[in-house]
Amino acid sequence: MQASQRVEENHALELAKEIADDLSLPLVVLFVLFKEYPSANSRSFTFMIEDLLEVFESLEEADISFLAIEGEPVESVTLVASEASVLVTDAGYLRHQTDWREALAEKVD
Repeated sequence: MQASQRVEENHALELAKEIADDLSLPLVVLFVLFKEYPSANSRSFTFMIEDLLEVFESLEEADISFLAIEGEPVESVTLVASEASVLVTDAGYLRHQTDWREALAEKVD
């Protein structure tokens, strides 16, 4: 979960829930806090973390695990995905976001 930091009307999360249900597997939502995110500052991080607390509570109510880690996005997602059966990402339209997803597609089996 990166671009769509919400539980409601989150197409990637809905798809991931369907896949997890179909495969009878648990669902884990991952958020990677990247301190070097372009044009981010302490105020934007504070606002984002406050919203992520609400996301965590909503996911917990739905019996969905939420994992938040600090790190570089591609490396972090690759590490966590190595333990997963399926990886679903949300959409990102900025250049660095599409670059991350392309790198993930090359690294994750």
